[in-house]
Amino acid sequence: MFKPTAELLGIPLEGIKEKSRGIGGGVETVQTELTIKIEQGSEKHIFSVPIKIILTNDDFPILLGQDGFFDKFIIKFNKRKNKFSLKRAGKLF
Repeated sequence: MFKPTAELLGIPLEGIKEKSRGIGGGVETVQTELTIKIEQGSEKHIFSVPIKIILTNDDFPILLGQDGFFDKFIIKFNKRKNKFSLKRAGKLF
């Protein structure tokens, strides 16, 4: 997530600044948490995920990590129908 988006959403930017590296190189980031709420019908999941805010204005691709979100669900993508589904993968916490 880029700094302007984080500021717009009111996500705090306090924390330890560090260099994060990926396939596109390295950028200055700060790690924080974001509360996620997913619900459909009577099913509702609320949990916090660790996120890193990219502090530079570089054209850097945003990557989603596995810990904190992808490890909590079995995710199926159906590109043909432009749909995806989430199924809880055991206990969330």
